[in-house]
Amino acid sequence: MPKHFVVFAERFEHGAWKYWEHECDKEEIPALEDSATAFAFSRTPSSQPLYIDYLRGAEYLFNVVYGRSGPAEGDTRVFGIRGDKILIAECERFTQYLEFKKDCMTSEKQTEGIIVDPPTFRGREGLRITSCCSRL
Repeated sequence: MPKHFVVFAERFEHGAWKYWEHECDKEEIPALEDSATAFAFSRTPSSQPLYIDYLRGAEYLFNVVYGRSGPAEGDTRVFGIRGDKILIAECERFTQYLEFKKDCMTSEKQTEGIIVDPPTFRGREGLRITSCCSRL
């Protein structure tokens, strides 16, 4: 089980959607693990969480919608999570995030991961996984 988590999301702040990167603290990690375990259990009783369960768990914990007819201050949409050195994210949104961060990158750490296309979030049908390495 991963012990270090970073959530990647878009957050509506000051009238615009901005990228938001959040390192989970020691209080949030057990909540994320419980949420991932619940998603794993809904798939198969007594199942251990898979990385997709951690992504769904992060969506459950961090997605926020305050706006009714449009986005409002603080709305948050999760598109990825890194658990230790494994990354699972929606491909297009994470690629856009990397392009945005390309000029700001200062770390030379290599992160291995998988990027999952959005059909994964609607069930196992249409599951497409692309292997990649990205610099974060």
